[in-house]
Amino acid sequence: ESIGRLGELVNAGKIRQIGLAKASAEELRRAHRVCPISALATEYSLVARGAEAAELPAARELGVTLVACRPLGRGLLTGRLLSADDLDDGDYRQDDERFRPEHLKRHRRLLADAEALVAEKDLSLSRLALAWLLAQPGVVPVPSTRSRLHLEMNAASVGVRLTPEDGDRLTALFPPTLP
Repeated sequence: ESIGRLGELVNAGKIRQIGLAKASAEELRRAHRVCPISALATEYSLVARGAEAAELPAARELGVTLVACRPLGRGLLTGRLLSADDLDDGDYRQDDERFRPEHLKRHRRLLADAEALVAEKDLSLSRLALAWLLAQPGVVPVPSTRSRLHLEMNAASVGVRLTPEDGDRLTALFPPTLP
């Protein structure tokens, strides 16, 4: 019903396109049958690859851009988060299982393995992670930041070119089933 109403607004020229957030592959397909959907926003990063199971294939099949939210893994891919103690009191990530000590330890090992590629490419881990997403067809990462410096550093990832071997290496380092 909501998509139908939004479709009416598209047809009337009031809005240009429709995007969805956190929709399943089936919800995306259902909505797209009512009115073309342009974008699907969902969490997607090297450490959160769940979208590869259903949402990303559905988006590609329908010609929908996947907007990768939290492309730096809620801070995990910045390389600055070493333990759960680095989180401030009240930080929403304290309730995220990825930030439990046992999972952070595993992530730190994976990040240490990625550091070799970071050194070879003379890049920050963040830029490397964003470049990996930019190399994925139909994916646009949208990192958030509170710092102009980080914004500029993130934007510089557009100029990073990964070889297919680099992409394969990163894909292999970070399995799709990470907690």
